[in-house]
Amino acid sequence: MEVLENDEELGLSVACSPVCKNPQEFVKFFSKEECQQLNSVKGISLKKQRASAYYLAKKLKGNLSKHTKIEYTKTGKPYFNNQDYDLSISHKADKIMVGIIKLPYKIGVDLEYLNTIADGGVFAKYFLKDAEKIVLKKICYNYKFPVNKGLALFWSIKESVLKCLGLGLKTREISIININDNNFVDIGFSGNLKRLMKKNKLEIENVTFRYDDENVYSRCIIKSE
Repeated sequence: MEVLENDEELGLSVACSPVCKNPQEFVKFFSKEECQQLNSVKGISLKKQRASAYYLAKKLKGNLSKHTKIEYTKTGKPYFNNQDYDLSISHKADKIMVGIIKLPYKIGVDLEYLNTIADGGVFAKYFLKDAEKIVLKKICYNYKFPVNKGLALFWSIKESVLKCLGLGLKTREISIININDNNFVDIGFSGNLKRLMKKNKLEIENVTFRYDDENVYSRCIIKSE
């Protein structure tokens, strides 16, 4: 396990870990309902990812008990059944990322391969607004990223925000206005999303990321009144 971020005051913990080789090694920590969820997952790779994420989430919370259950909302956002911490999970073929934070804060995390996007032009047209393309060009220059890596970064940031909101929205509802020198991100919202956030009493705290040679790890925190 690699700890990416930790803040005791907020009850914030973000970490990543390799995917386990045998999901059965974690079964003793899972409830009957969680085991049923895992058994319903199609494909051994996804099952390994899900089991690894469940285990890491409980480990970060400091409670590996079967009574600490992970369930899902209708929009697919995971949560702890006892509702004292918010939870977010992201996984790729060989690695998982998990974030938890004490309520009333909400968290969203996203893990992406930096080389995941093959056709940058088509992808940019799909999910970036014209103003964001100017920001993307600046960021690629500052970070010495080729366009496909810059797009993977933008995609990951947006996904972390959408996961944090848990409202089932699309990436074009969010705009990346700027990325500061300390890797904190200024986010803009569509009129529709602003109304939804006001209705649900959600206020963004901060969005940030880190990266290595292969991956980008994004994290969003929102306060819920």
